[in-house]
Amino acid sequence: MNDKRAEAIRLADLPYKVVLRPGLSHGKPGGFFVSHPELPGCLSDGRTREEALRMARLARIAYISCMLEDGFAVPMPKAMKKPRAVAARREA
Repeated sequence: MNDKRAEAIRLADLPYKVVLRPGLSHGKPGGFFVSHPELPGCLSDGRTREEALRMARLARIAYISCMLEDGFAVPMPKAMKKPRAVAARREA
């Protein structure tokens, strides 16, 4: 596992706000849709609440990993006492 991936996993486990809503499955009501207001565009879903939340964590890891790889600052959760952004470390 590379350093950026490990950092993405660590950051993804911080207390980001998770919004869980009823969703659609094959065009019919069912399943759950997850969004992360602090991570715009980081979305996921699942057939059950548990699956949706597991998939949401994987989505956070992928989202944050991409931000770090591209050199963008990762927003910290608002639940943290001192909100700040973590700057990506560029390899020399």
